[in-house]
Amino acid sequence: LLLAWSAYLCGSLCRCAGWELRVEEPLFMQHLGRPLNEVDVAIERLVAECVVVGKELKVRGLLSDDELEEMSTAVIIGLPAVALFRSLLAEGSYFGTAGPPIFDDPHTTDPKLREFAAVLGGARVRLRTLRLHQNEAAALTEWLLGRERLPEREAKERGGEISAVVSALTGVALDVSRLEAFKRHSRQMFVELLSRCDSE
Repeated sequence: LLLAWSAYLCGSLCRCAGWELRVEEPLFMQHLGRPLNEVDVAIERLVAECVVVGKELKVRGLLSDDELEEMSTAVIIGLPAVALFRSLLAEGSYFGTAGPPIFDDPHTTDPKLREFAAVLGGARVRLRTLRLHQNEAAALTEWLLGRERLPEREAKERGGEISAVVSALTGVALDVSRLEAFKRHSRQMFVELLSRCDSE
């Protein structure tokens, strides 16, 4: 701070003498008071949840080492979609506990995050109306991972509403997978998932 003040004083004196002195603002001061990148924070939260969900799916046999190593669609899009699904479900659901909110910050100013929040808000309303049974939640999870579709009876009775939820979750996950922030943070996700899976 003393150095910054000295630079400011020196610059002022030079200007009084008619000289122009350009003093670069110190790096630490350039970042003071500036908000963190909202997208990075949200993606970090999503990736952390993907690791938790991925571990559970691995135990259930719904995610394989091959898919993780190949970075298949089931992982790149399916895993974030399942993490988002979990975050929208009520506590005590198919996953045992609800995941943390991911794109729910009401104070966000980033237009992409606000768009994600709006789409997921619609999916949350549908899920509350649907009140999924255990077998439906299990089938929807596999659907998001690119596996089985809904059993015929569920598809006939509530397929339209459930399809709308799947479309919303998959759409957001696909958009997320294109973000540079996700590409950066997802590398660590693969490392953690493979190391956790190998150690168990």
